[in-house]
Amino acid sequence: MTDRGVPIKEVSPRASRVNPWLFTVLKIAIAAALITWMLRRGVLDLKSVGSALTRWPDLLLMVGICYVQMSLLAWRWSLLLRAQKISFGFRDTFALTMIGALFNLVTPSSVGGDLMKSYYVHRRTADRSAEALGTIVLDRVLGLLSLLLVSALAALPILIRGQANSALTRLGELSVLGAVGGVVGLAFCFYAGRSTGGVEPANRILRFIARAYRSLASYREKPILLVTATAAGMVSFVLSCVMFYLAAHALGVENLPPRFLILVPLGLLTTALPLSPSGIGVGQLAFAELFRMTSNGEFTFGADVYTVYQSVTFAIYLSGFFFYISYRSRPESDTGRVS
Repeated sequence: MTDRGVPIKEVSPRASRVNPWLFTVLKIAIAAALITWMLRRGVLDLKSVGSALTRWPDLLLMVGICYVQMSLLAWRWSLLLRAQKISFGFRDTFALTMIGALFNLVTPSSVGGDLMKSYYVHRRTADRSAEALGTIVLDRVLGLLSLLLVSALAALPILIRGQANSALTRLGELSVLGAVGGVVGLAFCFYAGRSTGGVEPANRILRFIARAYRSLASYREKPILLVTATAAGMVSFVLSCVMFYLAAHALGVENLPPRFLILVPLGLLTTALPLSPSGIGVGQLAFAELFRMTSNGEFTFGADVYTVYQSVTFAIYLSGFFFYISYRSRPESDTGRVS
């Protein structure tokens, strides 16, 4: 009540938590609506997806490749950490990479995994937590750049020969432009990060962010490290393409055309959009349309193949629960130190 007798509307703590949950419910509703629509239109065939179990050797090989992929990502992050003089062994970076994958899967936000990685790194290297956060952000950026580079390199021969339809040509050009823009943008960030060395914001949070941003400048002096980290990311996405090929083979799709090397990275890029939990529904629709458009309607298996691929990767990411249980019980002195 104010001094004029006008009641003040109070916001309860419960009300303040409504919006995030509504956003989560909306994302689940979008995923359910997309899956339902595709099932009714015949774009997605769950019976066909289930038939992949009869070719379990393909699925088992996908599992092994996925763990190799996670190992590459962990190794890439360890390179970035060491460049900041933050020493984390491969055992730690692999565990945290698996934990990150788990929380990306089970939390509403697509950055839930990064938040968990930041939390554990901060616990063990509090005095270098800003620099550690910078490595996590840079790891994400290099991952996106690696994805675009794989798609662009696969698109170049097709664009040079001019043997693609208009849809595939546009996608190829988009991949090349995205890769070039990514390289230029990353180079600009390194230069800008170096040029702001004397700026020190008064706000504590802004000071932390500025410190993380300025830490990028040190990578400018380590071009070989950046190339190596980017190459590791590219190999990781090539492995994603191999997994997609195996998923298609498990569904009885033979002679997958080379254009899938362009389409798989672009399809995976759409799943990063915060429209549904873990890209469920969005990925199926994206792959269905990508393969349909670039084959003039001939290939209708995009959603089914991606569902098999997604099911295997989800199973691997869920195994991060065991790493979470074991890692949280480890003493802090057993991991992460600043050199």
